[in-house]
Amino acid sequence: MFCLSCSKEKQHELPVLKKDKYPYSVLYLNFGWAKVSANAFTNVMTLETHGTRDSLANSGVVYHLPINKKSYEAKIAKWEKDSVYSWMKRLVVTPVRPNSYCTDYVGYARFTIISNQVTQSCTYDSVCDWKKLSPETEKLHKLISSKFSLF
Repeated sequence: MFCLSCSKEKQHELPVLKKDKYPYSVLYLNFGWAKVSANAFTNVMTLETHGTRDSLANSGVVYHLPINKKSYEAKIAKWEKDSVYSWMKRLVVTPVRPNSYCTDYVGYARFTIISNQVTQSCTYDSVCDWKKLSPETEKLHKLISSKFSLF
């Protein structure tokens, strides 16, 4: 009988990771003209806005270039971030169907959750009014509007 095996060195087992204190690292809500972000490790929510200018490439393709970029910050409590995460998780894991159709020029909404090694995202294209997609988007809009008056 012939037996082939690896050397008898002790195999290294992967360490057992404790459950993360936060189920996410960063939350992003992108609406074309604006991006809202919240980091799990700070008490700040950021709103970045911009206008767009159309630019025609030599190939005839029209590009929308961001102009007049501005950034705003607001305090956000842990329970508020947890609520944002919960609402976004529902929108990403169980997407809703928009009730109406508009062109991409009117709007879209992208919800992104970044955690330790995983990025989850859901994009809703051709959305007339992202705030009316679901009860979760209505709550998101209400919370973001309470932080930023121009939203």
